[in-house]
Amino acid sequence: MQIQTFSNPDCFATLASDWHDLLKRSMTRQVFITPEFQKAWWDTLGKSENGTLQVITIRNESGLLIGLAPLYHFITSEGQTQMSFIGCVNVSDYLDFIVDQDYVNEVYDGIIEKLHATPQAVNSFFCSIPATSPTLSTFKEKLLKDAWQIKTTQQDVCPVISLPKTWDEYLAAIGKKQRHEIKRKWKKLFDEQDAEFELVELPNQAEAAITDFITLHQASSQEKKNFWNDDHVRFFIHFTQKTAEKSWLKLYFLKVNNVRVAAMLGFAYNNQFFLYNSGFVADQYREYGIGSVLTAYTIQQAIERGNVRYDFLRGDEAYKFRFRAVSEPVFDIQLTRISGIV
Repeated sequence: MQIQTFSNPDCFATLASDWHDLLKRSMTRQVFITPEFQKAWWDTLGKSENGTLQVITIRNESGLLIGLAPLYHFITSEGQTQMSFIGCVNVSDYLDFIVDQDYVNEVYDGIIEKLHATPQAVNSFFCSIPATSPTLSTFKEKLLKDAWQIKTTQQDVCPVISLPKTWDEYLAAIGKKQRHEIKRKWKKLFDEQDAEFELVELPNQAEAAITDFITLHQASSQEKKNFWNDDHVRFFIHFTQKTAEKSWLKLYFLKVNNVRVAAMLGFAYNNQFFLYNSGFVADQYREYGIGSVLTAYTIQQAIERGNVRYDFLRGDEAYKFRFRAVSEPVFDIQLTRISGIV
């Protein structure tokens, strides 16, 4: 195997083609571990960490990229050096090592070899790992045999809907009460208001639209308002532009009297729809359930695109389960090298 470490941010561009090809063969394929997302995070939110990139690539004898560990190390607020995934925790719902499904053992062996040789990896924190990832099984088993102390914690859940082929099938499956509520609120809104749905997905529309999304997100609650600082604004503008260029962006608005009153920021990637975040005017149109109506519409659109999964992403809010989502856990792993670097 050929193992190489990149510390220059140019690696996101130089590795992009091989990176995307590997994702197609990988065990975990999520929008958050694409080079576009990772670069957007590093160029904006990552700068405040004052960290050092450690993107590890593993290639087989013929030069094919079979594994990639998108890592960086930094000094924590407690003064301890820590290695983590790029993008950890704040804006990334899923993260993982990117592992070719035909080379699982070889890739994890290579990653562990590199962690051994990296002093900053003595304490490592890998967050937001999907429950189905071999990182939680094969990687952990190898570490336990290799003098690492491991602590695994369930971080949260991501409620997910397995989508049927048609909207009518979905409505039939969610139960009479929820089906009635969706139809009633949708009909009331469009009967009594001048309402329409809008989809923003083109690069030349993205920056202006994300500004309106941020305004609606801030209006939803004080907690959401507090989220927005200059770094988060830069990250969202940067990343939504990149996802629009890749045809992943799906930014939905509900408009009343030609004014955007609700928004849902999502991404269509790997035959799935990821609902990243939402915002709406807090007090107006409450009786119409504008958030529920827009959610239902995005589910309908995902079905019509042929998506097989609708992922609400992190958080166990009650409304997600009314749409018949099922929880899928995500985990964090804390690693400590017991006997030091060898």
